[in-house]
Amino acid sequence: MPSSYQCDCGYVAHFFQVSPPTVHQMILTLEKKGLIRRTPGAARSLKVLVPAEQLARLR
Repeated sequence: MPSSYQCDCGYVAHFFQVSPPTVHQMILTLEKKGLIRRTPGAARSLKVLVPAEQLARLR
């Protein structure tokens, strides 16, 4: 997924077969670890801070 790809928590929850609150907690954890950045108050504002070549490919 390119860093500019936008999707919502519902889509991510469905893809990984988890609940939307689980996705929210994952996002908070990734942000705390410095792997993503989000803009508070802005929908779909996640930015991946890891180079694409370091990311696992999703099917």
